Amino acid sequence: DVASCRGLKKACDEINAIDIGAAPKPMRQDRITRVQVESIIQKEFASAEVVWEGTDSCLVTALSSPTNEEAVTRVIEKEFESAPKGMRVLVGSIRLPSMPVLRHNNYSYKIATYSDQISRVYSNPRTRFAQVKVQAHDLDPSSQAVVEFIVQVNLRVEIQALVMTQTKERGERLAADSIQLEWIPFQDQVVTDPSLLVGKLLRSRLMAKGVIRTWDLTREPEVLRGDRIEAVVNSGGVRLNSVAQALEPGFIGQKIRVRLEMTKKTILAVVTARAQVEVPSL
Repeated sequence: DVASCRGLKKACDEINAIDIGAAPKPMRQDRITRVQVESIIQKEFASAEVVWEGTDSCLVTALSSPTNEEAVTRVIEKEFESAPKGMRVLVGSIRLPSMPVLRHNNYSYKIATYSDQISRVYSNPRTRFAQVKVQAHDLDPSSQAVVEFIVQVNLRVEIQALVMTQTKERGERLAADSIQLEWIPFQDQVVTDPSLLVGKLLRSRLMAKGVIRTWDLTREPEVLRGDRIEAVVNSGGVRLNSVAQALEPGFIGQKIRVRLEMTKKTILAVVTARAQVEVPSL
């Protein structure tokens, strides 16, 4: 009883059948002779009379069943659940071998070997297709055969990335409520850590739901125009700390114009740190 696979003796008793041995492989034929059949019956029913009609042999054809597509899909989806943090793989569809190779419907399925067939998807997240080797394990106690086949998988890799919750213009600062994490199709140069964006300036206009990339941010000068800053003045080998006002923005290493509060004099100074400049000499 290849449909129930509950064990040879029990299955044969329930359908009043006699076990004649292992069946041929799926879609294959095997020849059984009259002598074989009579011998088998005599073992089961020693005094039974056998009436044989027809030729002295017959052909037995082993039927085959299609692969359980739903079960295979579940196994592949389960395997991809181990994707790295911040990444997920969505299985769209699968293509099974066109030739049925299974004896019945009572099989369990699993990925043949991990090797690099799954990890290759993680290392190349732009891929849309993958080939996965699957094993079908026969649950019939008399068989316990294992059939391997290749499954073509159509998939999509997604990552978590920060997107805009509202439209922001160039030069505006990003606030915590203007960004959020969402699943998007894989892209390069995206930002995933909100702490890296809050308070940053935008280089260009970004629309709501737009993905934030590293090049959308502009570097903020260490000194902004109008800032009240510390000015270290070198005068005659003596370093003096003074207070000044920045007349223009500047990055570290740049020369900018500043106005000293003490003398109201406008001079050039070099930006050395956040809100700090150094005046070479007066």
